[in-house]
Amino acid sequence: MSELAAFDREWRAKLRKELGQYVDADARERILDGEEMLGPEASSESIYDWTWGMLARLEERLPAPAWKDVLNACGCWMGKEALRELRGLYAATGDLDLVLEKAGEGLWTLLRSRGVREKTIEEIRSRGWGWPGRRAGSVIRVTKIPFEDVIEAFFAEPDPAKRRTMNYCHCPRVREILRTGKGLSKTYCHCSAGFYKKNFEEILQRPVDVEIVQTVLSGDDVCSFAIHLPEGI
Repeated sequence: MSELAAFDREWRAKLRKELGQYVDADARERILDGEEMLGPEASSESIYDWTWGMLARLEERLPAPAWKDVLNACGCWMGKEALRELRGLYAATGDLDLVLEKAGEGLWTLLRSRGVREKTIEEIRSRGWGWPGRRAGSVIRVTKIPFEDVIEAFFAEPDPAKRRTMNYCHCPRVREILRTGKGLSKTYCHCSAGFYKKNFEEILQRPVDVEIVQTVLSGDDVCSFAIHLPEGI
């Protein structure tokens, strides 16, 4: 089974589960129509075609807050254990800026362990990229860093069009789509927004709203998000 097919199977299982909280079984099957054709050897083209149609049906049958929540919930995230220290730090101090600084230190350590050069890490830091983002009042601005295997090549490539197709996105489905030159509704990126939503909600133990600001699926050079914090934080 290819990386994309394995990812797709797991992702569709999450989607099916989350849809069950918003629609009845009949409506869910209508949204997922054609899923039964995506077996272990499903081609990237068939996965792409199904995803495109599913997103259209999802938006047609659910109001915006609901389909956004469904896709947010399908996103990957760091998990409770990985965020335990940051959650504890916030609970003890109530200082989100301190938490963001600590999270940044963890990211730089991770990148070093993956062989990313200090010069490149400093470039990422100076731009305010990476999941902790950069706070401005009640909003945290986050720009996604490239997928680990292309970080160095990404910053060395001067052509924005080439950077978009060189595995910038962390999602196997999007990486495959961009390699083929096809497009996909940016609605799908609410799944990526779910990464930040889950992380910050685990740390704060309060709901946050995540807005898509830029996405390579819309032809932007990078993917960026705005995390809108609850009042009083």
